[in-house]
Amino acid sequence: MAQPELVIPYDPGFLGDGFRVPMPALGDAARARAVGDGQVFDYTHYSLVMDRGRRTAMLTANNIDASRKVQIGGGLTWIMDERVGEHQLGRETYDHNQIDKGHLVRREDVLWGTVAEARAANKATYFYSNASPQHKNFNQDEWKAIEDWVLERATDFSYRLCVFTGPVFTDSDPTLADLPPELRAVSPPARLPAAFWKVIVLRDAEAGGDDLSAVAFAIKQSEAWNDMHGQRLLDLKLHQVTMAAIETWTGLDFGMLKEVDELAAARVRLRSVAAGDAWPIIGAASDITWSGNERRARGQRAARGIAGTRNAAAAPLSATCCGRNPFDAQVAIAALSTDLVRLADSVAATPVARTPRGVGGPRGVTTAEGAAGNTQIEALVAAAPEAMRDRVLRFARAITQEGQVARGERLPESAEANKRVVGGGLVPPGAFLHCVCIGTPDWACTGVLVAPRVVLTAAHCGGAINRIMAGGTTVLPYLSADARVIAVRKAVVHPDYRAHPRNENDITVLILDAPALTPPAVFAKPEEIGAASSFDIVGFGYNDPVRPLGLGTKRRVTVDLPAIMARMPDEDLGQLPEMLGFHPNYEFVAGRKMLGKDSCNGDSGGPIYIPVGGNFKLAGLTSRATRGASVGCGDGGIYVQPQRFRDWIDATVAAAGVEPLGG
Repeated sequence: MAQPELVIPYDPGFLGDGFRVPMPALGDAARARAVGDGQVFDYTHYSLVMDRGRRTAMLTANNIDASRKVQIGGGLTWIMDERVGEHQLGRETYDHNQIDKGHLVRREDVLWGTVAEARAANKATYFYSNASPQHKNFNQDEWKAIEDWVLERATDFSYRLCVFTGPVFTDSDPTLADLPPELRAVSPPARLPAAFWKVIVLRDAEAGGDDLSAVAFAIKQSEAWNDMHGQRLLDLKLHQVTMAAIETWTGLDFGMLKEVDELAAARVRLRSVAAGDAWPIIGAASDITWSGNERRARGQRAARGIAGTRNAAAAPLSATCCGRNPFDAQVAIAALSTDLVRLADSVAATPVARTPRGVGGPRGVTTAEGAAGNTQIEALVAAAPEAMRDRVLRFARAITQEGQVARGERLPESAEANKRVVGGGLVPPGAFLHCVCIGTPDWACTGVLVAPRVVLTAAHCGGAINRIMAGGTTVLPYLSADARVIAVRKAVVHPDYRAHPRNENDITVLILDAPALTPPAVFAKPEEIGAASSFDIVGFGYNDPVRPLGLGTKRRVTVDLPAIMARMPDEDLGQLPEMLGFHPNYEFVAGRKMLGKDSCNGDSGGPIYIPVGGNFKLAGLTSRATRGASVGCGDGGIYVQPQRFRDWIDATVAAAGVEPLGG
């Protein structure tokens, strides 16, 4: 048995701006069934309440931040949570049959935040307390599709969701002993839930984020036990339901959240259900009922700042002293854990990239990290017993400041600490406006505007790019005020792009849905690049040579060295191209080993400029580290010359029917 490595509980205030989404409360019947009278068990980015009789969770709650996703491999070994003890089904229930350990909190949903947070969250989803018996053909992809559809609606305002999930238990649910041999576990007996439900809450973009929106869904699997092959189960449908219905089935209480239930607000649709029609079947995003405007026309809106505990189902562990307010140990532990993992992340030794890479790999990423603020410190200190406050204050400040220095958000207090930074500085608003951030949809690469509706980036950033951010200086943890997000109509990867054995033709053309309204960059000529004595690299990537820190802020670094490149067609570079791993006919190398000034992960596709006649011209696009580098970033980079691809770029732009590049 084990316990979670890192506790970051479900956060009711996750959607921000004063909105709170508390976990559902337990009615009397549900509380009577719950472990510990409704005790909340906290994990990494999620929390749950266990059902004592069914030995599985009756309710889970998790936060999703799609803008800070991290790719982590799954397939881990399931383990028992020692805190839950005997009140959880184990391997004897699931082994050697067609009953799956169904994740209630989906693994992919909690893989966000810092790399260390995501790794801990990945492991935390493999506790048996997060599993519920599901027929092997129960399709969790239905849940993924639902969340993706809701996220598409959420992206106009934010990428954050609060999600509640759970099973529906009925008295007629079969025990596994009732099932055919192929579906039967030996012992102890367990029962198959009749159905599963999910509630998703977000800030409503139709109201400019000034209101909440909630959608509820259910999938039943109750026919599964009569069908060893699962064919009848495959015919079962996903339905949109109301939270009031889920309350009836489960004994939970969603409280004021029912006021923003989209299906409940559609009175005509709801009357048809009451008259005997089936719950609406959801097969596509367009099938989901959204009635927020109808509801708001009746004066119904979500209120901000509604008081509520982390979960009305359970009292927090606390201690009182001298008549003061109780010190909430769970909240304190969660706050310190968050700071600790961010400190751990600042000393991590391995960068995380879009694809597994060593030195010389591409420079696109899929993760970002956040920062703990003074508000959290003050709240933690105020909650602590008086005798502990000085110690808690020193501890929290030290951890938070260390993380801020590592992320480039705070100046170091010593020259030694400054060695962590790759070597660049922040770009002020209004500078290098043609340098844009690339979304896939997570902010993962950099690009450069070369025409009003044309952006160039790296081919290894992938073909699923769907948006760019122009004009601003930050995308994480928030978009800067001057930022403008523009949809990508089409991403055209160079037809001869090859990732292996050595990146070839690493360039992609993006066609925007609308003009970027910022000045495009002008191409430098090969002879201008060859004559340049310094280069300016600009991008939104990491600012640390070995750790995944700083993604999301536009930075600039000047490399005061000439490029390594074939200046003339007959120039012989000897073994340099092979040693450094670049293609001299259309790439060049800027920087050198141990210089400590370089592009890094997340800068992929971003611009490297040269000064020509008092202006900056686009010399290249960031591709990857040199083959001879000893660290991921800081020992020199390889850059694609877009001028060498001008014919292909012009043809691609012409085919798209948008304004061409200038001279």
